[in-house]
Amino acid sequence: MGRFDGVLLCSDVDGTLAIGKEIPQRNLDAIAYFQSEGGRFTLATGRPAGYQHTFPFRVNAPVVSDNGACITDCDSGRVIWTFPLDGCGALLEWLDQSTAPICTFDFSDELVRAAPGNVVETFLGHKGADLFKIVCHGFASEEEAVAFRDLAKETFCERYGISRSWSTGVEFISPLGGKGNCVSFLRKICDDVHTVVAVGDYENDVTMLLAADLAFAPSNACPEVCAVHPNPVCSCREGAVGDVIDELARRFG
Repeated sequence: MGRFDGVLLCSDVDGTLAIGKEIPQRNLDAIAYFQSEGGRFTLATGRPAGYQHTFPFRVNAPVVSDNGACITDCDSGRVIWTFPLDGCGALLEWLDQSTAPICTFDFSDELVRAAPGNVVETFLGHKGADLFKIVCHGFASEEEAVAFRDLAKETFCERYGISRSWSTGVEFISPLGGKGNCVSFLRKICDDVHTVVAVGDYENDVTMLLAADLAFAPSNACPEVCAVHPNPVCSCREGAVGDVIDELARRFG
């Protein structure tokens, strides 16, 4: 029996676990310890499925990718569940008239870029694959991205999941997906789990933090994350995930 038996720790990647592909050694040591004591560690990221293989550790629970549009078995690579962005004609037409500099389609088979005025045409040329999300980016400032996000939310209410995943990146996903819904799904399919822990730093992590039994955020977290009052830990650069696991060791000791 390990001290972390039944505990599932879901971590965001960029700005939480890692900076680019660089992970503080404190995090790597803590993840190894957490798993050796029975804990289940996985990623909930905006990155595509398979991105976890770029890191020098092995997740031992299904991975949430594409900002909560896909759940993949970490061992076999089998897709367990997807939440494609369906019925998005109105959104595509709106984006064609928008101020977003670049729109990137995250299809199940590749990433495809489109500029406003060419959004609908680009989508129709690739509509055979599932569309996981649309990312609008390249804004001149954070203020411009926030204004675009707010206008999108006002225009579409809750028809789509809309959030920033970095300061100048606005993402559109299915309302059925999102990191929070995926973490709740993991709770159901991982029948040995009694406690779900989440750590994240940006707007797209908020639903996950709310869905968890214990929520943490690094000191570099954005104001929208701080507003839901997760437990604070050190910054990403200092080893935020290691800090979380240290706190779990105190709680489950």
